[in-house]
Amino acid sequence: MVFDPRPPLCDDPAIDIVGVFSCSNNYLHSQIDTFEQLPLPGVIIFVHGVNSDGEWYGAAEEGLCRGLNHRLGRGNDFVPVAYGAEITADGFVNPDMSADTLIQDENTFSPVIRFRWGYKASGEELQKYGKGIYLNEENYWGGGPFANGCSALADLWQDGLSDGLFLWNTIQHMNPFPERQVFSCPPRAYFVLAAYRLARLVEAIRQQQADVPVTIVCHSQGTMVSMAAAFLGQRLPAVDGVPCVADNYVICNSPYSLADSNFSENWISGNLRAADGSSGRLTLAARIATLKNFFDILRQRASLAASQTDERIDQAMGNARHGFSAARDREQYGIAGSARSGKKSSYGRVTIYCNPHDIVVSSIAIQGIGWRGLSGTLSPDATSAAGGELQATHADGVCVQRVFAQGFEVGKQGRYHYWNDHWRRPRAGGNDFWFPAQKYASYSIRQGNEANPNNCAVILTIGFAPIFFFITTLFKQPTNASPHKDWTVEINAPALPLFLPCSRRLDRDSETFDEGYDPPGESRQAGKQRAAGDDFLADREIPRGGLQGQLGKQEAARYDSAKGTAADEARLRYEQRAAIRAKAVRDGVSPAGQTVHQETRNATPDAAYMHWRSARIEEMMKNQVGTFATDHSTIMTNPMHAEKVLAYDVAVGVCRIKPAALRRLRVAGDWRLLEWAYDTETAKKFNEYFANATLNALYLTAWLDSDNCAAKMPDSIIDQRQNLPRSIEPTSGEMAHG
Repeated sequence: MVFDPRPPLCDDPAIDIVGVFSCSNNYLHSQIDTFEQLPLPGVIIFVHGVNSDGEWYGAAEEGLCRGLNHRLGRGNDFVPVAYGAEITADGFVNPDMSADTLIQDENTFSPVIRFRWGYKASGEELQKYGKGIYLNEENYWGGGPFANGCSALADLWQDGLSDGLFLWNTIQHMNPFPERQVFSCPPRAYFVLAAYRLARLVEAIRQQQADVPVTIVCHSQGTMVSMAAAFLGQRLPAVDGVPCVADNYVICNSPYSLADSNFSENWISGNLRAADGSSGRLTLAARIATLKNFFDILRQRASLAASQTDERIDQAMGNARHGFSAARDREQYGIAGSARSGKKSSYGRVTIYCNPHDIVVSSIAIQGIGWRGLSGTLSPDATSAAGGELQATHADGVCVQRVFAQGFEVGKQGRYHYWNDHWRRPRAGGNDFWFPAQKYASYSIRQGNEANPNNCAVILTIGFAPIFFFITTLFKQPTNASPHKDWTVEINAPALPLFLPCSRRLDRDSETFDEGYDPPGESRQAGKQRAAGDDFLADREIPRGGLQGQLGKQEAARYDSAKGTAADEARLRYEQRAAIRAKAVRDGVSPAGQTVHQETRNATPDAAYMHWRSARIEEMMKNQVGTFATDHSTIMTNPMHAEKVLAYDVAVGVCRIKPAALRRLRVAGDWRLLEWAYDTETAKKFNEYFANATLNALYLTAWLDSDNCAAKMPDSIIDQRQNLPRSIEPTSGEMAHG
């Protein structure tokens, strides 16, 4: 007997299919033994961040399926969905990519939906921003430009990053990271569209089964999109009394910031303005209130336990080959809280994963909870001061935390001290927290002139360079924050078997977790034969440093020799083509406001362009050979972490969504595939943005401002900013009466 993965049975979501069989007629017997496919434990949505197409999805889904097999006693039942090639070997979008070629779900059984989102440039935006942001040959980019991330939900409804610092100086004048160039970015409305799409995806899931357990696993800026989706989903009509909000969140490496003050962020946020006229960085009070409101939304989802009872789960998942018990599972891996009527559960839960080594969300202008976690304690006898951010946000019964740090066992409960538990034991409060040693702002004439090529600005950049060289050397402004000397995080997520985390890079596990250098040249395909003159032929020497232990003490000359796979090299070429497109506009090699035709599929660039291009590739590879590993994705890119931790932090229950419906949901979750999801008006509408950079024939900022827009910022996302509004006209005093 063979299961038909897509049986020609009723597609009505109200009718459950618990078994499928075929047999010959035998009227002497009235009973037929039927194999039953045990159900999925729920739906788990992955959400990536900026400058990403979800590169961690494959590793996380692989590990998650292994971990769920163990947690639920399923043997090898759960099998990750396979996905086809998205990028060609020479770094272009795969022209054959479609829903059928990308999502290869036959003979698989996985609860994961991979949500994809990004930024599509309109003609006007291509003219204004094309010189500074990554775009592929179709003028879109997964997650949008990395520099456009933000640290507060209200910022999603605001303008994008402005690269101006003061006078003629830009961020590029002071940027010491050649691999992370920062230019002005488009308005952030595409983040809001992604959040609204995600809310509507949860709605579509609920329409298939209202009480199915839904977990959102989100990373980096994807955490901001996902949190915003909870607020937007709360406003959608409930499905059979169930709100269109996920029941469980895993928030990993989030830039959401509760830093009490941040001069750097306030300075670069001067172009952001709230409805009350205040401007700059969002206030701490607004950040705390918004996070509290998010926790309150999730707290209500603990009510799912009334439908997903122990008895129902045991009846659906009982099996002679294992001893799985819903009650025992909830007691071991659930959390307690007043909303749970005295029973633990995994519903109405937020789990924060933070990494003390993350050099992205620890940026001096961010300082997110994905780096430093939430301070304080949820101990009932703690004072409000000791309760810190956990008590201020009313996290009790909703939010739990885990720390992934080198030399520190994951799975334990207790506290992590950011200095005393650091693997290098640096002096608390000193300047030696980071490995490799952190960089400081440094003045660059070349970068400054490229960012602001105005003749007057070029003269000023060169003329005042000695002064700024002296100032930046004297004052040494760090690029990354260091934690307070007493900073500790309470680790209160359910205990798990202990293990030490480790990074995984280029398909190789490392014994370390706090990584050193990450030269792009190592992503070239190992063993590939290359002709003379190939841009990827030469190796380059890596700067000293970035090695630990004896390797660091006995360091010899190292080179960025090829260590990657064909897929690694394809991704490298894809990203380099995006960088080359922006550079071509800045250098005047290609006109602004147009697609860079020399970097399109089947193009035949002339010799002059190829000479210019080769020089730029060499320049990038040389300047970036000392690139620091960001330690920003190390939690999610190692399948072992998902197997041993993530699989136990997601919500578990009974999912009866049929395979065909689940496939349609996977298609709807990918903004690039909506062309093949035309069975709904919603998919048609959302596909308009991917196709034309518009929604309802409006550019996104105009769509957000339209009267009937369903994605306007909810009132429970607080938008109050540090700089008080300027009075339009004085009402008292000398100027008012003069």
